[in-house]
Parts: sequence; C-alpha cells; structure tokens
Amino acid sequence: MHTADSLMAIAVKRYKDVYYIRPNATDQAHDTSVDGVHPGDHGYTLWAESIQKSLKRILRKYGIK
Repeated sequence: MHTADSLMAIAVKRYKDVYYIRPNATDQAHDTSVDGVHPGDHGYTLWAESIQKSLKRILRKYGIK
C-alpha cells in the first residue's frame, strides 16, 4: 500500500483532476469478506460509505450534485 500511496501523492500534485481516495471496507469484527479476500455485501456497503463524503466533495467541485 505504501507504493500506491507514494505514487498517488505524486500524481495528485502533478495533475489537476486526479484524486486519491483511500476506502475503508473493514469493521471491528472483520466479517466483511466472504473468503478473506473479496468483499461481501457488507464489505461493499462499508466501502461505498467510506468514499461517499470525498466523492461528493469532488463532484461538487465540478458542479455535479
């Protein structure tokens, strides 16, 4: 993850319309995955909720509501 973070930090600074949103699809019980790798329904719900605020802020910047 460190490599992706560092590369995206460069891209975000270099390009005007590039954004890096780090989702969080885990919960304390760690029961968000069906097989330990792929998210289940609950994992996808947490993922969507974790990016919602950032995504709305970016879309508002472009006049999209």
